[in-house]
Amino acid sequence: MKHHDILESHPFKNEDFKIKIHEKGYVQLENVSPRICPIDSNNIKRTGDYIAVKAARVSFGSGLKSIEEDDRLIEFLMKNNHTSPFEQADITFVIKAPFFVVKQFLRHRTAQVNEQSFRYTDMSEKLEFYYPDMRSKSLNNKQSSVKNICDENENFQIEMKEVFEEDTNIYTKAIKNGCAQEVARCVLPQSTYTTLIFKQNLHNLLHFFYLRTDETAQLEIREYANAMLKLIMPVFPKTIECFINHRIDCVKFSKKESEILSNLFKDNIDITHLRKKLIELLDSESHSKSFKEGLVFRFDKLCENSNKKN
Repeated sequence: MKHHDILESHPFKNEDFKIKIHEKGYVQLENVSPRICPIDSNNIKRTGDYIAVKAARVSFGSGLKSIEEDDRLIEFLMKNNHTSPFEQADITFVIKAPFFVVKQFLRHRTAQVNEQSFRYTDMSEKLEFYYPDMRSKSLNNKQSSVKNICDENENFQIEMKEVFEEDTNIYTKAIKNGCAQEVARCVLPQSTYTTLIFKQNLHNLLHFFYLRTDETAQLEIREYANAMLKLIMPVFPKTIECFINHRIDCVKFSKKESEILSNLFKDNIDITHLRKKLIELLDSESHSKSFKEGLVFRFDKLCENSNKKN
């Protein structure tokens, strides 16, 4: 079987697989595994999605099939939370970000991380800072913010720059006077840029995306997470498509919520008629048999509480 390098056709190859974040930060795709992917008998270049398919089918002693069959399997795995096949893929990024953003990366303990050391390195000539615009505190979320609604941004920027310049002067002077780097670094602010190598398997990275691309996450980590997601989309296109469909854009109901909706159906809707209309709608559109059966099955499950109460 012939093979190809999946990164050779990557849309960000000419940009060195890098997306810039703000003025000085960036996310760079350093490596992916699998990187060498098969070219099938129809001369179709498979993407990194193939490794999850191969891992799932090893249970039955089989491997890749047609593109259509393999895509359906990825859909099934994602839909039904069969996660271990996605753990066979690994992705490595090089990330340049402020301290406070890096701290949020480090909360994801399944990642393998190596960070630039300010203890080993004299940063006197290398210090860089992130200058955020002022954002107002959200009235609905204690830990969140909203777009600036006041006129203090210019003063905030000026004062912040003055503080960072003073911190730089104190740090540089301490180093010149023989202060240990591990002590001098203590004066540096949260906006100081650092660099790290961040590696995760695909399953855990998808969970990172689920949390960090959400609108409730801090703006800066969202920007980094969205850039990372954009970089791996061409490598694992079907997996990302199914992830967005079944995780990001999916709405799930708790048992209590389902009961409330069931009672609403019971009191206000002819369920038998609605079920018939659902089937007619599905038949009129080009959905797969398994998709149709699955949706009707979940509709019936949602209505079960209503039927039990009648």
